[in-house]
Amino acid sequence: MHFQQNANAFNRLRIYKGSGCWSYVGKQYSWASQDVSIGDGCDSLGTVCHEIAHALGFYHTQSRSDRDNYININYANVQGSLQYNFQKLTPATEKHYGMAYDYGSVMQYNPYAFAINYNIPTSVARDINYQNMMGQREGPAFSDVKQMNLLYNCADRCQSKPACQNNGIVNSKTCTTCICPRGFDGPTCDALKQGSGSACNGQILQATSSYDSFTMTVGNGMTYKFSSTPSDCYWQIKAPAGQRIQFQIKSLDTNCMEGCNWAGFEVNTGNLDLAGMLVCCSSISNSAFTSVGNVITVRGTARYNNGNMVISFRAV
Repeated sequence: MHFQQNANAFNRLRIYKGSGCWSYVGKQYSWASQDVSIGDGCDSLGTVCHEIAHALGFYHTQSRSDRDNYININYANVQGSLQYNFQKLTPATEKHYGMAYDYGSVMQYNPYAFAINYNIPTSVARDINYQNMMGQREGPAFSDVKQMNLLYNCADRCQSKPACQNNGIVNSKTCTTCICPRGFDGPTCDALKQGSGSACNGQILQATSSYDSFTMTVGNGMTYKFSSTPSDCYWQIKAPAGQRIQFQIKSLDTNCMEGCNWAGFEVNTGNLDLAGMLVCCSSISNSAFTSVGNVITVRGTARYNNGNMVISFRAV
């Protein structure tokens, strides 16, 4: 997508400081100028992307017709006048280009949206390990970027395209490189993304038939200072082709809190288009998981001190 600043164009978005964060969904065809309100408290990257995505045609994730397969809505705790925000679309009025439900989409509400009692969630992930991922506003998820590119046929402008790996998509601005899922990098998404922070020990780990253990560390040391911008670190665990990975999170040394805002680890079991489960509490320790394919990815983030996760894994 390309944007140009032009106050006189017929088809334009007027981004202004209005009352709250809001946008119309899709182009309003009779209007030369369409408003996107970025009011007080709305100026984070994720929130701005959320509202612009509405203007470009995106509905909320929890409005998908299949959402009941992924989240439960606690209508008893939703303000009556705002329950319309949880109305579902129908298959005839939505299009997802084959993309599955993504808890980490920038279009997914946070678990307490429109609550009567903000101590009780209005949305609960049916797989509770994904609860902390809902409502992230760090920026658009890879699935958001991919759907936007599919919606506007961005790759069609490229006469020749690179062979993107690991579910990457063509970067239509260059036509020679790819946009990569989280954890991958390089022109064709075949490399490990490099992290930040002095404590990062990101690397590619090879799974064998015997269990191995590894301590993943993210952060800038034990500084006891909170940073608004998180440091991050990336790992991949790979099994031989045709095999999968069994793994257990043996322990977590992080601040346990909803949303994992101080430190946490996002573990993707192989659906690379989607966000993974976000964990930071020891309650998940010793839970067993099996990957979808022969690769799992992990992203660690830390805003306060270091975060550590011990993971054991093997190929099966």
